[in-house]
Amino acid sequence: MILDAQMRALAAERAALGPTDPAVLASASRFQNTPFTLARVPLLVDRAAVDAARPRVETYVTVLDKLLEAWLDDAETRAWFDLGPDAEALIRAEDRGRARVRVCRLDGYVDAATGTLRILENNADAPAGTLHTPRLNAFCADTWGAVGEPRLPMERRGDPFVDYLMTAAPEPFIVVVQLGDKAHNESNQLVATLSARGAAVALADPRQLTAGAQGFELDGRPIDVIWNKINAVPWAALLQRTPALVPTFCRALSRGGTLHVNGFSARYIAEAKTALAAVQRPAFLDRLTPAQRDAVRTLLPRTRRLDPGPVLTDALANREALVLKERYDIRGDGVSVGRALTDEVWRARVAAAVGSGAVVQDYVEPHRAPILYDGAPHAVDQRHSLDWFLFDGALVGLGSKASEGYRVNLFQGGTKLAVAQV
Repeated sequence: MILDAQMRALAAERAALGPTDPAVLASASRFQNTPFTLARVPLLVDRAAVDAARPRVETYVTVLDKLLEAWLDDAETRAWFDLGPDAEALIRAEDRGRARVRVCRLDGYVDAATGTLRILENNADAPAGTLHTPRLNAFCADTWGAVGEPRLPMERRGDPFVDYLMTAAPEPFIVVVQLGDKAHNESNQLVATLSARGAAVALADPRQLTAGAQGFELDGRPIDVIWNKINAVPWAALLQRTPALVPTFCRALSRGGTLHVNGFSARYIAEAKTALAAVQRPAFLDRLTPAQRDAVRTLLPRTRRLDPGPVLTDALANREALVLKERYDIRGDGVSVGRALTDEVWRARVAAAVGSGAVVQDYVEPHRAPILYDGAPHAVDQRHSLDWFLFDGALVGLGSKASEGYRVNLFQGGTKLAVAQV
């Protein structure tokens, strides 16, 4: 799937160019939420392999949608997730027809042992990169040369996520929801871009929103679309500080006039690492079509909820084969790769996570690609991801992160790569 030989040849060619003009590099800050050193060579992916994987990846999103339906229909599934009264109230307040994963970034690895794609996380609450990924692709093509023909919306010029939000209503009023003291580059850029495109748009703290006759309102103005950029971890902390938000949001959601992206079913259920275990449970697999079961079987590493009993025993005994993931985390802080820890630290983290909704997932060693950092004399092999952006279940783009460490996350060090299909 990853074209190593072509990447190495391109890296040798571009390493001879010398450092890029700092004035050119300075403009890269517009698509970075956290600074990272740019890589001159995009991740080169075999387009035939992408075409082969695409139907299965898109089918997997329908599996997540079916999981949301199962939660609504089945008391045992609700009890298994055990999300708590606030989450349950917010999920139930939304119209049943809106229980969908509208925007997600499925984070995957190409398995170093088999060359096959594996999906490790769903990112179904407010995934980063929806705006910045196509801008990174364009910057790298403009600065160091285009590679391959653009095939997906995020590989072309433009802002497909802006297009997506603007089609939600004829003349939408769009509100990007972000904690007042936490607005970051991508949220600010999204607001500026929507405004430049002629949309009515605002950046607001959720505590500024009220429930109106049709749905959410901001300063008395009805809101058509909310892009909720508050991830699950800070959202839970906000509700602890401001419990009155729950009834306000429930009233607004129940009136149905505002499209809330992503909705609370996606944010609480599909976003939970527990979902990676839930879709592998035999009772849930029985609900699926053969194609959906095949997507789960081939894409997901074995993932189990960390409960007392056999799973806990296995987790304690097989540190190097497993990854511990908290139910919700951000920036990789809640991910513990067993082989990167001492046995003492691993056992302590496992013990602390039992019964919390955390999961243990079979470790997948990712493929290593040659990464050429700007100004470096040669490429270095690093672990990398292959991430799939989907809007309403359709693939719109590919992304990648690379790192020397086990946790391939920009906030844990490393870089973000442009991706080109060739």
